[in-house]
Amino acid sequence: MDQRAFLTNGPECMISPLAIIVRKRLLACPGEVLVQLGDHLTSDDVVARPAAEGTFVAMDVAGALDIDCHHIERHLLVQTGDQVTPGALVAQRRRWGLFSRRVCVDLLGDVVGIHDGSLFLRRTSEPALLHAFVPGEVVQVHPGQGASIRTTGAHMRCIWGRGGENWGRLSIMVDDPGEPLAWNQVGRRQRGQILVGGYLENPRTLSRAELFGVRGIIAGSIDPGLVRQCEELSIPVLITEGMGDAPMASPVYEMLALHHKRWAVLAGNRARGQSELIIPLPGKADGLDATNSNSLKEGCLVRLTSPSLCGTVAEIESLPAERQPTGLGHLTRGAIVRLPDQSPLFVPLSNLEILKQPHRNETH
Repeated sequence: MDQRAFLTNGPECMISPLAIIVRKRLLACPGEVLVQLGDHLTSDDVVARPAAEGTFVAMDVAGALDIDCHHIERHLLVQTGDQVTPGALVAQRRRWGLFSRRVCVDLLGDVVGIHDGSLFLRRTSEPALLHAFVPGEVVQVHPGQGASIRTTGAHMRCIWGRGGENWGRLSIMVDDPGEPLAWNQVGRRQRGQILVGGYLENPRTLSRAELFGVRGIIAGSIDPGLVRQCEELSIPVLITEGMGDAPMASPVYEMLALHHKRWAVLAGNRARGQSELIIPLPGKADGLDATNSNSLKEGCLVRLTSPSLCGTVAEIESLPAERQPTGLGHLTRGAIVRLPDQSPLFVPLSNLEILKQPHRNETH
């Protein structure tokens, strides 16, 4: 039985087969920028490094969690005297069940104090280096902070993700988007790869992925019981559909399968709360336009989120200029979509998620 529960109040999954992608890579505190305008970088190249060892760093935790500074202590996961390492979770505010605001550090140091909504740290060892992550060209340098890097490639924004940043080669592990990524498919041969499966249902799959050096996992859905395990993994896990055992949407699977064995980068939980996959395709930028990737257009592939059609993938046929009546008689704005059986249906905009744009675009 399909146990899917769409996260319709959160981010939506959307794919762009070819886009101009620009990513800012910025330090959490002032430091030294090591690249210049026009430099071409690989994922592992260092963009910037924080200030020297022994400096003090103040983190605005209250601002990051959007809370009053007097309420910070109830959300802190560290206290004065604790040592923190790069990537450590120091504060968290849970909202709407699975959704949360999280604050992580990017340095090795000690917690020296908490005051007025801020966490004060002292760097105690070699500063954490800021890597390029996205391979591409430096198009803007931000003095003392980092740089903006531009690349061309396929882009996928996911509905849910956990873990940090990583890169490796895509490996399609299933022949059908409805097949689970089984635990016995993960072993030494998958070291350094980003594994793609229909859905995740077995905790041994995640355990073996970390044990054998897998760089990341992408799946259509995930059993809710595995969410906590994902929080503790050192590798990113990206989900395109939601919680349960729903298959990966066919357009998503087909795009990933097209790039089997290509180099890719993925982020499980970026600062803006956006989990994403980028597949660099250098030399294919000619003719790209810079349309808004979040706007509905005729020809867009969308996912329906109304209870009766939840998960159905359809194509927008037209966007009526006037409000249309719903089944309850209310007038609302929406789109005429073409269902898989080729029948047309009017769907309110609130029940649509953009899955794939008809045109190539630029994403920031």
